[in-house]
Amino acid sequence: MDVTQALKDAENALRDFIPYILIPKYGKEWYDHCGINSERVKKWFERKAEDSKRIGVRILFGIW
Repeated sequence: MDVTQALKDAENALRDFIPYILIPKYGKEWYDHCGINSERVKKWFERKAEDSKRIGVRILFGIW
């Protein structure tokens, strides 16, 4: 496996892991309880709408 693919896999694992941990603690709107700027959350959802057409439905995809 090359470094680029390993990095993509690690990023995607973190994107899956974050909601997996935070949803049970804070509920489906976990992002409202984590001190994340509301403007950042808005950008996440905008990006999610664009990216979900191409690659899936992760809220955090393409953020970092």
